Parts: sequence; structure tokens; C-alpha cells
Amino acid sequence: MGRRPGLSIDDRNIALGLLEGGVGVPDVARRFGCHERTIYRLQSRFRHTGSVKDLPRSGRQRKTTPREDRYLVTSSRRERFMPATKLAQRLRRVTITAAEVS
Repeated sequence: MGRRPGLSIDDRNIALGLLEGGVGVPDVARRFGCHERTIYRLQSRFRHTGSVKDLPRSGRQRKTTPREDRYLVTSSRRERFMPATKLAQRLRRVTITAAEVS
């Protein structure tokens, strides 16, 4: 099961504005349809970092660019039964050629 999407950046800023304006945490949570704990965490994060943006998450870095992804998808649709190893070789050949040209 995936994460439920949180409050947007705009909603977070509005929530902080309401809190600074004297509206209580339960009322703000009710307005945005989230748990009170979410608003408390938002308030705490803003106090510590000065920002309402999410912190970067860990995870594997991407190895291909969006352009290379599109190329792979197009190639795999044209050559439906080409193995992934051949697709990777083709991608390497095309990107090396493109890098030498520019």
C-alpha cells in the first residue's frame, strides 16, 4: 500500500498562516481533512527548518535521463521481442555517438 498524498505546499502555507493567526490545531486539521498530528509536525518542521517543503528522501539515484527513458520505451515498442541487454547496448551506442557529436 502506498503513501497517501499529503498537503500541497500551498495548503501547508495556508495552514501555517491560520496557526499564526490564532486558529487552533484541531480546527486547522478539520479544515484540511487531515490528522491533528500532521499539523503539529508541520508546525514543528517550520520552526526547525523555516520551510514547509519535504526533506529529500533516500533512494537509488536515476541512471537514465528522461530523454533516454523515452528512447527506451519507443525502441521497445518498435522491437517488441528485443531483449533488454540488446536495448541497453543500443542505448549506449546512441548516447555515445550523441555525446561525441556535441
